[in-house]
Amino acid sequence: MLLPIQRKHAYYRYKVGLPMFLTVLSVCSCFLIEFADLASRIGVITTVLLAVAAFQYVVNDEVPHLSFMTNIDSVIIAGYVIVCIVLLESCALVGASFLTNIDKSGGLVDVVVGTTTAGVWCIMNCIFWLIPSKHRQSWFQTQKEALERVSKPLLAPEIEKEHPAN
Repeated sequence: MLLPIQRKHAYYRYKVGLPMFLTVLSVCSCFLIEFADLASRIGVITTVLLAVAAFQYVVNDEVPHLSFMTNIDSVIIAGYVIVCIVLLESCALVGASFLTNIDKSGGLVDVVVGTTTAGVWCIMNCIFWLIPSKHRQSWFQTQKEALERVSKPLLAPEIEKEHPAN
């Protein structure tokens, strides 16, 4: 007897993936703030970082605890990486402005890093959500493996050879 088992892919895509995508993408709004105003930039970045951490806390209750990384885990870790890259860029740009006069080139660096970061984040999400996980298998395969496990003898093969069933 086969039981039809299927994950709710749409649920995870729209209730987890889309909010995470938009939350991390919102960190790029800090590039609209002048790079000299580090406090405002750090405020935006910190808010997004806290939102990602809170989101991860909520999502961890929704997904099964597995020994391998799922697509959701990869998206969350990639979100942390993107936010940290933006944070490091902002701090480096302000630090460099104290050493040299980069008023004109600082805006260009912001445009390049902001556009690149947003583009990379969008491409990463396309990869994570459109390419199936290497651990995912059809429910037919899952049911077949489950039936094979159930139909295996309860005794070890060596014991069965010594004491064959009548």
